[in-house]
Amino acid sequence: MANYPHLYLKSGRFYARFRIPRHLSLRMNQQELRWTLCTSDLKVARKHLLIATVLIHELFERIDMQTSHEPLTDREKIWLKNRIEEIKLEKMAEFRALIRQGQSGITRAEALLTSEQGDIDAFQSAIDSDHYDAMAVKGPASQLIPVVDRLAYDFSALNQNYNFVAKAFCSAMVVHHRNKQAALKDASLREAPGPSIQVVQSDITQPEAAPQSAHASAKISEVIEAYIGEQQAKGCQDKTAIEYRSVLRRFQEFKDDCPIDKVTRSDVRAYRDALAKYPARPSTAQRKMSFQQLTASAAAQPLNVASVNKHLTRLSQLFKWAERNGHNIKGDTAEDHQLKDKRRERDLRNRFSQEDINTIFSTPLYQGQKPFQRAAQYWAPLLGLYAGMRIEEVCQLRVCDVRIDHDSNIAIIDINDEDDDRKLKPGDNTPRQLPVHSKLIELGLMDYANDLRAKKHRMLFPTLNRHPKNGWSHAVTKWFSEYKKALGLPLTKVFHSFRHTVDDILKQSETEEAIINGVMGHTGKNSISIQRYGKDYLPKILAPRIEKIQFDMPAKPFRSCEVSQAEKSALQSPRAAAKIRQRRLEVRAGVAVGPDQE
Repeated sequence: MANYPHLYLKSGRFYARFRIPRHLSLRMNQQELRWTLCTSDLKVARKHLLIATVLIHELFERIDMQTSHEPLTDREKIWLKNRIEEIKLEKMAEFRALIRQGQSGITRAEALLTSEQGDIDAFQSAIDSDHYDAMAVKGPASQLIPVVDRLAYDFSALNQNYNFVAKAFCSAMVVHHRNKQAALKDASLREAPGPSIQVVQSDITQPEAAPQSAHASAKISEVIEAYIGEQQAKGCQDKTAIEYRSVLRRFQEFKDDCPIDKVTRSDVRAYRDALAKYPARPSTAQRKMSFQQLTASAAAQPLNVASVNKHLTRLSQLFKWAERNGHNIKGDTAEDHQLKDKRRERDLRNRFSQEDINTIFSTPLYQGQKPFQRAAQYWAPLLGLYAGMRIEEVCQLRVCDVRIDHDSNIAIIDINDEDDDRKLKPGDNTPRQLPVHSKLIELGLMDYANDLRAKKHRMLFPTLNRHPKNGWSHAVTKWFSEYKKALGLPLTKVFHSFRHTVDDILKQSETEEAIINGVMGHTGKNSISIQRYGKDYLPKILAPRIEKIQFDMPAKPFRSCEVSQAEKSALQSPRAAAKIRQRRLEVRAGVAVGPDQE
């Protein structure tokens, strides 16, 4: 974007992009720093960019001052931005608490707004004049410096960074004050006649929706968007937000997007019964049909009980949030409608047998007779089988995550989420370091990683793109689903069955539950000594347990198998890999490409 060189749009979300100074890029092992701005709105992104600009430049200064072995963590990078968001949420929660107290709360809120007016006028004046020295605006300095005491040396009014933070802070406070005025006016009309409050007009983009009043009769779609917006502000992942919106919009369509105060418990029961007829995997033609058309007759393979209950759970969460935020609906409207799932949890997905392993790894692909389109297609099932890793954990690995542990001299796989574009399933013990199984070393995993390291690759599978909804594993998940289907494996055996296989093997070998949890990345029900105070198991402790995973493996080593010519060139050059990733993004977006491109 010409007017904002540090701002760019990708997959509908805005990011900040800054080139790292050359003398620092060697220490940070990258040339460019990208930072999600957590919004798809341009005006909001411009505001977030101000905060990001300050923090990123401070990061560069901090790294320049520190020694090379002390890089900043991702937690430090986003600490300031998160703290500002926390302050805004705390103030809004305080105001909503006053609203719930009725007229007495409104009176107290009016007094609070009156006492704030002087500061708000000063903030607005500073915005209008673009003047933010310490005499003009005391609020940002007095409130931000204690919050970020480690940055205090760099937060004087004489420093140009102060202007960025002060402007963003002033803008947020003015809009926040205006939102409270609007909500207070609605509450006054609802509770009792009271003094009218003039709403301050401003051209600043409103960062969060004002609380809806009960008489507003907001539509279901409006409540859904407000709810998801708040979840994203609290750090909800993009994938989760997309899933929430998809699930909740089915109820919106079922009720023809009526006002939310018209929804009753009988509506939820009817919706539950309709979901029992909804197809689990709608075809391309079915996706164009309405909810009513899809549920007019029972599908050949409808949603299972667990999926129906998940829809009801999401709906219940929405209604509870709506009630807390002033909408005229009872939070328990969707409670107690769940269906009873009679299936045992252990039967929902089956483990792989030795016969299944022979079927999966004896194909022409794994015998070197047919080329893999991606190296990840070779390694992902093997890492799932011999390390019990989730498919997303496999596909988002960096080259530096597969290395020799200097303390124990053991080859390890470091499963972590140290980058902003990598996510792990929530859980206290999900990040972990697993020893590499001897079979993986025999098949060439360490040689493969070392070759990529020598070529300066960052990612272990450099031709994978990150899907906005399904993450790094999107392409491999789709491939494995089609691959196992062609092999005739049952629907109950999926990629996640590799984890069930590892878990069952460790259980049958009488491995301690705490160690199984350490391997699988589960918190488990350990004692407080293990769960809170104990550290992760060391690789040398886990290594003999990992070696208990034994199969007759028919697959040939990676060096004996074939990959496509495009993949072969990509593994030799980060630049070639980047071109392939870009071509695939263009294909996904429907951009015409040449006949030699994938």
